[in-house]
Amino acid sequence: MAEDLKSILSAPNQMSHRYLRAIIGFTISVIDTKNVKEVLWLLTDDIIVDLGFEDCVVYLLDEARGVLVQEAAYGPKKAGPTQILAPIEVRLGEGITGRCAVEQQPILIKDVSKDASYIVDDAARMSELAVPIISGGRTIGVIDSEHSTPNFYTDQHLATLRALSAIITTKHESASALRDLRESESRLRHLANHDSLCGLPNRYHFLTQLQLAAERFKEGESTHLCVMTLGLDRFKLINDSYGHAIGDQLIVQVSRRMKRLLPKEVLLARLGGDEFAVLAENQNAANPGALCEQLLNALSTRVSLVSADVRISGSIGVAEATAKACSAGELMKLADRAMYKAKAVGKGCFVMSSTLQTVSELSDLNMESAIAAALKNEDFEVYLQPIVTLEDCKTVGFEALVRWAHAQVGVIRPDYFIDFAERSGQIRDIDLYMIRKVSDVLDALADAGHSNMTISVNISASLLSRADWLDVVGKDVFEKGLYIEITERAMVADVSEASKILKTLQDRGSKIYVDDFGTGYSSLSYLDRLPFDVIKIDRSFVDSVTESEKSLSLIKLLVSLAHTMGVDLVAEGIEQPEQLQILKELGVRYGQGYLFARPMPVKDAFQHLSKKPSS
Repeated sequence: MAEDLKSILSAPNQMSHRYLRAIIGFTISVIDTKNVKEVLWLLTDDIIVDLGFEDCVVYLLDEARGVLVQEAAYGPKKAGPTQILAPIEVRLGEGITGRCAVEQQPILIKDVSKDASYIVDDAARMSELAVPIISGGRTIGVIDSEHSTPNFYTDQHLATLRALSAIITTKHESASALRDLRESESRLRHLANHDSLCGLPNRYHFLTQLQLAAERFKEGESTHLCVMTLGLDRFKLINDSYGHAIGDQLIVQVSRRMKRLLPKEVLLARLGGDEFAVLAENQNAANPGALCEQLLNALSTRVSLVSADVRISGSIGVAEATAKACSAGELMKLADRAMYKAKAVGKGCFVMSSTLQTVSELSDLNMESAIAAALKNEDFEVYLQPIVTLEDCKTVGFEALVRWAHAQVGVIRPDYFIDFAERSGQIRDIDLYMIRKVSDVLDALADAGHSNMTISVNISASLLSRADWLDVVGKDVFEKGLYIEITERAMVADVSEASKILKTLQDRGSKIYVDDFGTGYSSLSYLDRLPFDVIKIDRSFVDSVTESEKSLSLIKLLVSLAHTMGVDLVAEGIEQPEQLQILKELGVRYGQGYLFARPMPVKDAFQHLSKKPSS
């Protein structure tokens, strides 16, 4: 740049003054600019006019594509503030501008008519001067000027553009250094606030945001605030059985599942180990029970890892902010206490902290007497999940699912009280309770004009081992459209007796569903010994059908098997449009899953039937 200034000073005084004024003016102007493109427009708008140029275009290099892109202009090419008229792109080595970029040397053409590489942009001119903008040994752009007069450009013009180019380079390097510094600071902030394994916000970030949310609630700036702490059940057992690498994979998969289903405004964090936390405000916190149900449903399916498929669940504690309890510390303490009570009551459920003061220690809860009381008081509720035709997503039936609405503990999921009920012998009473309740629902559906609807009910091995319950239930129940679902665990109890009972059910008008098919390979050996009408493909295979050749091959095999045996297929756990498309292409006719609808109370199921299906 010093040599350029010497060249400028050698010009006549008036010219020398003009060129120096341009350089000094540009230097002062760029001090407060925010980015390189703003610098380029300062050059073309305020500086070039002092040099007596007719036009000037500044190019920046798009390294990814290897082309020079017009970014700022003076003269006919300027269409308005920071806008270029019909901008063009020039390949490296193309024309005088492209040569300048490749050779990294100024090019002064006194008469372009004698230069074969000259490219006409908006209009043909007689002379051209191109000066490269170089940073760190790399070309980042070119200042290109043309004039209608031959021999217009002088060595002083060249020296001035080189000096201006050097100023642009300095600004570019300063901006790059500042950007790198900010990116480094951003990375450090991210590392300080996020979990290194799964990328979720960490405990520090969560508690910071909770403190701010608690202050907003206290000041009346938010209407609702709730905190949830969630612990994975039996995570230590999985870690010990499969190793810490598998445990880490599980944490990552679970994190992705939960983040995918929660609203963007809801904060999900990993506190450490197998514990997570959720922070919700305003409308998102108005119904924490619904959020808990979504999280528990997401955790209730199998997780496919590199060397193992594991089934997990979670226990959730919920604390809602009130006028008396709204500090971050209080809310975390209440949520933690509620989570440990959820684990004590049987896992796979959520507990509201507001109930803890009205019950004794939940670890002392007598599950057997509680189930007996729930049956007597009819605290078990029927939830319905639609079964749809995959071709048009039309609801053709429902699966009935049991929910225990415990008056003090909250909603307890069936995964764990069903296991206890099987051990205590109470599962038979729950099965018959559900059959009776579903029979009433079918009557209500018929009265509402939906007599074609069917509902399938899961029954246990207890009802497949003795036929005396068939006389208690009666024959007409199954003619209404009450279908039966059985699992492999139920089938293996007593195959001979189970076969007789299932055949009787078919004779009475019921259809038999084989549930969760594919999770136990011995299922295949029972298909030719037991009567059935429908195979339900386990959700673990649907989960991975878009990425697992094994799952894809199994479903293809089941489609072929079902066709040969003359039975239908229902795919469980469809959550993504891609899964739906693949299953349709494979020939699966029916399905259910969150893509269509979640399990819902009976009254909501009636409203669901009035809606038009969406595919």
